[in-house]
Amino acid sequence: VIEAALRGLSFNNHLDWAVTYGLTHAAFKNYQDSVKVNSGYQFVDYKNKKVPYVPMNTFSAHADYRFDVSAGHLQAIVLGANVYGQGKTYWDESNTYFQKFYAILGAHVDADFGFMKVSFWGRNLTDTKYNTFSFQSEASGEKLTFAQRGNGIQYGVDLKFHI
Repeated sequence: VIEAALRGLSFNNHLDWAVTYGLTHAAFKNYQDSVKVNSGYQFVDYKNKKVPYVPMNTFSAHADYRFDVSAGHLQAIVLGANVYGQGKTYWDESNTYFQKFYAILGAHVDADFGFMKVSFWGRNLTDTKYNTFSFQSEASGEKLTFAQRGNGIQYGVDLKFHI
């Protein structure tokens, strides 16, 4: 596992930014099993196959820029964007069923009034289709796929009060 992160403040502390990257090489060194084929069983060796549910690559980045304002109670406006991505993720030991690389884009606008902060935000702005988890089962006699879909595009407003 290799992880890297960079973070910083620029432009008189008005720009807050960060990037991260993770690399994971998770493969079976020694894993043997048998699978049902027709009315019998067949030996399967998963040596050097990727471990299911572990993406090889992950990354994220965000940038927020703060504009100082002196208009009534309004003290600052922050514009921000973020992205999160995950590389190919295998859902089975044989590495035949997988989630392709995907990235999720988000953005927000915050208005800071000192005593209150209003945030308008959006997540998965490109409405990327992806699974957060998936598996296949043949318990019923036929191969069925079960998956939990990631959230589609979302918008919202947050209010935070400082007392």
